[in-house]
Amino acid sequence: MGKKWIDTDVLIIGAGVSGLTVAKNLKRSFKLLEKAPICGGLSTNYQDNGFFFDYGGHYFHFKNREVILDELKDYARFNQYQKNSKVFLLDRFIPFPIQFNLSFFPVRLRTQIYNEIINAEKKTISTSDNLEIYLVRTFGPTLFEQFFKPFLTKYYRRNLSDLVHSMDKGSIP
Repeated sequence: MGKKWIDTDVLIIGAGVSGLTVAKNLKRSFKLLEKAPICGGLSTNYQDNGFFFDYGGHYFHFKNREVILDELKDYARFNQYQKNSKVFLLDRFIPFPIQFNLSFFPVRLRTQIYNEIINAEKKTISTSDNLEIYLVRTFGPTLFEQFFKPFLTKYYRRNLSDLVHSMDKGSIP
């Protein structure tokens, strides 16, 4: 038998939300490894030029986020900040999430988006539908082209038609 290189039953790689949750609920010895100087993974932020930026702030749009934060509080100190995120679009800053702040759009474009959302196909999304189809059916082609397509294509670094619509339950901005 080979040399035993670690003296625990379980090795957890990554002190993000998943790694920390596993560590807290594990009923046996474990070793938790994290390459970053702080825990949190995608739930952390960084500071640049006096401003704070979230790595993956969308992940706390989940339902029951208080439960997730309660699980993590034993491992990392979290600061709460008043959200003041904005998207620069159409030569103006629009508060985020953008779909809740359509009043900031020019009237003609806003009216078009409202009509598309109201008249969107309300049929059941098929398991074979991709993220692009889901977003167009839910928000209409105008908001998809103006915001979701450029933002999420950059965010995921993928063509949205290559992603399944259910991959990110609750975190679509």
